[in-house]
Parts: sequence; C-alpha cells; structure tokens
Amino acid sequence: MTAVAELYLRDVRERMAEIRHLGDRALSQLGDGDWHRYLADGGNSAAVLVQHLSGNMHARWGGLRGGYRPDHEGEPASRDRDAEFEEGRLSPAELQACWDEGWAVLRGPGTPDTGGPDTHIDHPR
Repeated sequence: MTAVAELYLRDVRERMAEIRHLGDRALSQLGDGDWHRYLADGGNSAAVLVQHLSGNMHARWGGLRGGYRPDHEGEPASRDRDAEFEEGRLSPAELQACWDEGWAVLRGPGTPDTGGPDTHIDHPR
C-alpha cells in the first residue's frame, strides 16, 4: 500500500471513530421511552435512524468487502430498506445491538470493538 493510501485510510478510520463516538454519546442519553419518540412532525425517531443507518452500513461497507467495482454500489437484493423505516418493531436493547452490528461491518471480522472502525484510536474528547 502506498504512503498516500495509508494516510487516507488512517484519516477515514479516525473520522469514522469520531462519528461512532458522537452517535454513541447521543444514544446513551436516550431513556427506554425515547427511542421511538418523534421530535418533529414528519421526522424520524432515533429507532428508525438506527435501523436505517445499520442497514446502510451493512449494504455499503459490506458490499465493499468483495472489492470495489464501478458498476456496483453495494446494495444487496436481500436488503428490505422499507422495513428499516418501520417504527416500534425493536426494543432499545435490540436497537443498540443493531447499531453495534452495523459498525462491526466497517471494522471487519475479528477486529475488537474499540468504538471505532478497524483501529485502536482513542475517542476524541
């Protein structure tokens, strides 16, 4: 791998670790009754956002595991995107697991969960 590629991947991993940490902090503030609450008309609850983000992580990052192909964006035929927007079907514990499983796709198999993707970067303060 070239030095530029290594720098780029390190930067991506750092940015994704920051995003993961931000999401973890936001979700940790939710009580059991908050996951399915809408904050605005026409908006999505935290539950729906987690379901959709996890589905997107599986589709996009999981699709890249086989290598990049210009004609393939990573959307598997098995993905039920509409179901990701169904409200009230998962408990807070199941939603947290869904969130963690989505991030695990980016980390890759066998990588310890450090709160970030495939890296051992400490969370930003």
